[in-house]
Amino acid sequence: MSILTFILLVLGGLLLLGLGTAAFLVFIGRRMFLSWKEPYKRATESLMRLSGPSLSFLQEFSQQPSLYQWVRNEANREPAALYALFCAADDSAKDRIFASLTKPEQKRLRTALKRKKKFSQQELDDAKYTVRRYMEKEYQNPLRKSSLSFYKLYFYEEYGQALQHIEHYKKAVNPVMQEAITDIAASVLSGIPYYKERRMYEQQHKFEVFLTKDLPDMLTLISNLPPAQRKEKEQELTVYLQEFQEEINSSHAALEQELKVKMRAAKEKFHAN
Repeated sequence: MSILTFILLVLGGLLLLGLGTAAFLVFIGRRMFLSWKEPYKRATESLMRLSGPSLSFLQEFSQQPSLYQWVRNEANREPAALYALFCAADDSAKDRIFASLTKPEQKRLRTALKRKKKFSQQELDDAKYTVRRYMEKEYQNPLRKSSLSFYKLYFYEEYGQALQHIEHYKKAVNPVMQEAITDIAASVLSGIPYYKERRMYEQQHKFEVFLTKDLPDMLTLISNLPPAQRKEKEQELTVYLQEFQEEINSSHAALEQELKVKMRAAKEKFHAN
């Protein structure tokens, strides 16, 4: 082997070593940059690879106004649920979650998610149940203001699709009617568990048909009409909603009267004994 050949081999080896070192440094540098810029990227991608209703439930909850209250009141007690909820949220919801946390809490969240390499299906389901328990507690709160968005999530598995349909197609009617639809839907949804618990299946079925068939069908019909032809159908829907609301009020009044009679009878029986 000549000296020239030897020198060329050495230079070639050094060149390959330099290129390999440079590629390695670029790779490490890129990973460090991404780790600094998006410390939760791996955790988010792992969560998004999972499937089932739990993921869509958490995504829907991340868009709710009650998200902030949950983060402020429950996040410290339920860190695992917070991690899953944060990774399920879109970028704007992630920003809102961060804004609801203190500086130390933000740091803990970033550190935990940076170390989190993978979510399991069980962790995702547990996070959903944690949020669901919170919503159960809120549902029982008498001071909570009725909200169609809250009920849409609370009844996500039972009537979520129908409520999403209503929320979308009600935009075809005038604003006053939109508000009336929201109010009556919230009233119906608040009444369904009451009838269900007392096995009043006929009234429960009537409310469910209203939510899942009658109201969606009417809104779909109106939305398919040209704007100039919607007024007559809107009037028909207004009358229908008023009559249905009166029926709800009459039903509630009758139930309250029945309850008073039963309580009075029980009281008289107690004193008689």
